[in-house]
Amino acid sequence: MIARVNVACVCLLAALTSQAYADVSFNTDVLPILKEHCIDCHGPDVQESKLRLDSIVGALRGGDSGEPVITPGDSVRSHLIERISQTNTK
Repeated sequence: MIARVNVACVCLLAALTSQAYADVSFNTDVLPILKEHCIDCHGPDVQESKLRLDSIVGALRGGDSGEPVITPGDSVRSHLIERISQTNTK
């Protein structure tokens, strides 16, 4: 499980921190990664912590915290990167 999460983390970091992040498409570059690793728990059918990651609107709206989980072009401020980078998840 940790290895799969780390792969997702690396892919998302690459997409969100790209020098040309404006060329990164949520639907083509980010959503496929989220579908593979996150949508089962944060999609249209189930929304743990009231978070939906199946659309950019849901990711920018955030969940229970009210913080956007993705900050385009600034992975340091992206809550999603912080969460999936943790090795000790609750």
